[in-house]
Amino acid sequence: MGLIKQLSDTSKQYGFLNAAYLVFTKIGEKFGYYQEVYTVFEQNLDAVKTTRPLANGFYCSELSLADLNTMQSSWLSQEQVQAFRNRLSEPGCIGLGIYTQ
Repeated sequence: MGLIKQLSDTSKQYGFLNAAYLVFTKIGEKFGYYQEVYTVFEQNLDAVKTTRPLANGFYCSELSLADLNTMQSSWLSQEQVQAFRNRLSEPGCIGLGIYTQ
């Protein structure tokens, strides 16, 4: 996949400013600067919550270990993919993925 198409898809998925942040983060990693950000998400499951729809061509689904085995991403290192595999194999852990059609 071409770099321009990848940046365009990332911009559509995350928004321009977040995509720019991801690009600068990846550049920093090339020079040995790493920063990990964890987000804690809490929601009352009985409450009604409206969500913004994903951009055209994207959909959300629960991740499986098979999805991680077939993942092809230049944004994630093999170590990060292995960390996701380890988390998903723990009892009670689930992951959500955003896919392109």
